[in-house]
Amino acid sequence: MRLITLIILLVGYQVTWGQENYIELNFKVNDEKTGEKLIGAYVDIYQDDVFFDSDTAEFWGHFKAFDLPLGKTYRFYIKKEGYVTKMGTVNANHKHPGDLQSKTPFICEVSLFEACGQNFNFLMNEPMIEMYLNPMGIQSWNQEHAESMLKKVDSTKYAGLTGDDKTVYWEKIESGKSMMSEGKYQEAIQEFEKANEHFECGIGVRLANDCEKKAKQDENIKELLVKADAAFDTNKYDEAVSLYQEVVTIRKDHTYANERLKEIEVILNFGKQSEQRYNTCVANADKHFEKKEWSEAKNWYEQATEILPEEKYPQDQLDRIYRILKSDSQR
Repeated sequence: MRLITLIILLVGYQVTWGQENYIELNFKVNDEKTGEKLIGAYVDIYQDDVFFDSDTAEFWGHFKAFDLPLGKTYRFYIKKEGYVTKMGTVNANHKHPGDLQSKTPFICEVSLFEACGQNFNFLMNEPMIEMYLNPMGIQSWNQEHAESMLKKVDSTKYAGLTGDDKTVYWEKIESGKSMMSEGKYQEAIQEFEKANEHFECGIGVRLANDCEKKAKQDENIKELLVKADAAFDTNKYDEAVSLYQEVVTIRKDHTYANERLKEIEVILNFGKQSEQRYNTCVANADKHFEKKEWSEAKNWYEQATEILPEEKYPQDQLDRIYRILKSDSQR
């Protein structure tokens, strides 16, 4: 019996030791204007200039995860008919691959824009993003290069916008942004739509969509505040805290909700409630983190850190999210 156990342990050790370390590369491809996932977009990946793998976004806009063995360099192309192709690279080399975990997750979120006549052929040869493993074995990228490429793309994109069209376009964009900041979403949408009439390849549509999302958020906040105030007025503080925190998750700087939360802290036993709020925040944060809803998870972890600053776990999770968001922001 001991011999069988020993054999099982040895086999298990050999299997674990023999596992090949790899990067698990996940893609998210969106329409730059609408923010919607691009169903039918596809990815081609080359390993050391030799075709390696490919996939097409399914009905929900999801790609399979690509397993990239370490010790190689990779080049990928994100394509969709009618859109400008973007290319990126992954350097999967590391000085001490044996020290890394067997799987290192990489997330690559890319926004494609429709071709509008400009020449973007340079994107077939110059990567929008250059990703690599840092000494700690974590996803990193060349930020300076990414920023330079974004500027080059914008410069090319707006090269055809001249004269009166250029003046009116940017006037409408700035006017819409001003109205948007004041919560005048419908008026802002109208300004962005007028801007789009002068240059359909610009950011007017995306900003209009942002307005619609914020308007829906406002409606959601109003409903939450009605319920939260009702709970507060009937001394149901646990329920009120949860609802006010939900408001702050949607809009972190919401003055009224934050003031109510502080008021409830004074009313309740601070220590007990702090621990309870902390656990609620972490539970909600973990739930959003598992769903890769980074913004919501970030807000919940930040609230947890503010409640119990000495706790290390929320800050560790925030550090992970910051790295992910930095990577996504360069697409």
